[in-house]
Amino acid sequence: IGCVAAVIAAPLGWCAATEVKMDSLLSWHRLFGTATGVVALPFLWLHEWLPYWGQVAGLLGLAALVGIAGHFGNARVHGSFF
Repeated sequence: IGCVAAVIAAPLGWCAATEVKMDSLLSWHRLFGTATGVVALPFLWLHEWLPYWGQVAGLLGLAALVGIAGHFGNARVHGSFF
């Protein structure tokens, strides 16, 4: 479910950001959000053929991308000292 949500959320984020002034935090948020969507799609297709350690590594990598993208999004909305 998370991989599907990431693939849907990435293009929706690009559409929503067209009306907002671009700054450094938004650029980083957009970069990591797009990377999450791009990495999630092949992982969604390939996870059944990966060995267990490959599945764990892929999920940890995706979780890190989500966390980093969320950090930059939160810093943009709430400021650097949230």
